[in-house]
Amino acid sequence: MSGKQLAEALRATQAIGDERQRAQALAALAPHIAKEDRSVVLDEALENARAIGNEWDSATALVAIARHFANEERPDVIAETLRCIHAINNEWHLAKALVALAPQLSGEQLAEAFQVAWHIDDEGIRTFALAALARYLLSEAREDMLAEVLQTVRTIGNEWDRSQVLAVLGPQIDGELLANGLESARAIGDEWLRAKALAALVSQLNYEERPGVLAEALKAARTVSNDWRRADALAALAPQLSGEERSGVLNEALRAARTIRDEPGQADALAALAPQLSGEERSDVLNEALRAARTIRNDWRRADALAALAPQLSEDHMRSAILDMLAALSRQGRRRGLECLESAAPALAGLGGELRSSKLSKRFAM
Repeated sequence: MSGKQLAEALRATQAIGDERQRAQALAALAPHIAKEDRSVVLDEALENARAIGNEWDSATALVAIARHFANEERPDVIAETLRCIHAINNEWHLAKALVALAPQLSGEQLAEAFQVAWHIDDEGIRTFALAALARYLLSEAREDMLAEVLQTVRTIGNEWDRSQVLAVLGPQIDGELLANGLESARAIGDEWLRAKALAALVSQLNYEERPGVLAEALKAARTVSNDWRRADALAALAPQLSGEERSGVLNEALRAARTIRDEPGQADALAALAPQLSGEERSDVLNEALRAARTIRNDWRRADALAALAPQLSEDHMRSAILDMLAALSRQGRRRGLECLESAAPALAGLGGELRSSKLSKRFAM
């Protein structure tokens, strides 16, 4: 972005009413700002994060902010983030926050994160957090932790939790651990979750084993009756395929996505498939997703769908589509849409300034 665009984006971001969205948007803008001015923006983002009323939202904002601080300042911000995470009452939110922060952790702070994870009461959530943190351990310790996590996976009664843990474990395991992971995945009764778990593991298999497991996963995915879940499972498997088989599975996923009757679900499914497509087909699918998003009646859900789509659109197409869609939203919905966009796609933050400009303020009644 040019200096003028950055200034406009910064003004628009500072005008966001929600502290969490404002903190995250400021953090996202920080890397684009000159080093001598960056600390001021980050300090402002930090203050906004601290002002958030609940620990989950505050921790989410702090995680986004911490990575942008200079090396000498980052440990203190991470320490504050860990304290905030530790105070989260919802264990699933706590685990998600730990996983999001994990890439920034090392040494004593990583050990502290493991201590927090071990104190999670829910077995499935605890195992998920430990599996995600394990990848940041040194090799020997990581192998021991992964073996322990896999042993626990078999005892997790909730199949959703089990599939989530296996999805995190997939890229980290091989050999005997991978065989144990496959056994746990095959024991999942729900076809959608079984297909997703197998999809997460298949990339680690050798050339001889992979076709059989892929066929097994595809069979499970194709038996899923829910259109959104079937599209989701097939989309997860497509990257593991090649040539005509990959094209065929993507077409199956697209057919499933196009039959979804729930507009937010259809927009979500199509937006998720678009990155795997190319050329005109990708453009057509994104247009379909936009049309689905336009029909979403709930303002907030429409704004969320818009935020998910925006980063994939060309700039001209994106701006015209966003302006048209925001025009149809209520004032509260427009505010939500801007906050989502400014958080999800920092390069679009200037759009907020454009909508607040005198030229468009009357049209949108901001």
